[in-house]
Amino acid sequence: NNRSTILSKLHELQSALSNLQSAIRNPQSAITLRVLPGADVHFSSDLLELYKNGELMTVSDNHRCLMVEFDSQSIPYRGEEVLFRLLTHGVIPIITHPERNHEITRDPRRYYEMIKMGCLGQVTAMSLTGEFGSQAKRGAEKLLAHQLIHLIASDAHSVNGRPPILSAGVKAAEKIVGKEEARKMVTEYPEAIIEGRRPNIPEPLSP
Repeated sequence: NNRSTILSKLHELQSALSNLQSAIRNPQSAITLRVLPGADVHFSSDLLELYKNGELMTVSDNHRCLMVEFDSQSIPYRGEEVLFRLLTHGVIPIITHPERNHEITRDPRRYYEMIKMGCLGQVTAMSLTGEFGSQAKRGAEKLLAHQLIHLIASDAHSVNGRPPILSAGVKAAEKIVGKEEARKMVTEYPEAIIEGRRPNIPEPLSP
């Protein structure tokens, strides 16, 4: 079934990443690169149960941070409750591309409450540059201005259509949060998450 297929792929990916990292660490390799696992997990009411069963991939596979995406239209019913349950079990939800969620861009107050209770927010660089349209750009800028975003990601899908480029998005963020905070969003904050630590982020501002 679908679930067993996904679990099989998850184990395959973990094994492949381990083999790749071993090859990179080979003294004869000229590549100095660290490849880490991670995946967007679509929101569902049973996230905590799936996590406990080892069916979800956390960032860096460290069981500390979980990237969670909503659909593009709304915040799920009882979304706060599900995310709070993860937090009480020591898992920090990272809400990915909230700027592309129509409910959040219209009224970010529920999202603000999620950040207040301990979730983190991750914006897509191409949203900041307008490549996902004006609504996503305005949403990203508003969330940044209210200190509701902590990470900038490429959300790369390929080397062509959605390439792994951050620089333009970081420059756009600098105009809103300043150069130092924008730098932290692609250096210090993600480094803390990879190491399993909560980043030292600014207090969110009520929208």
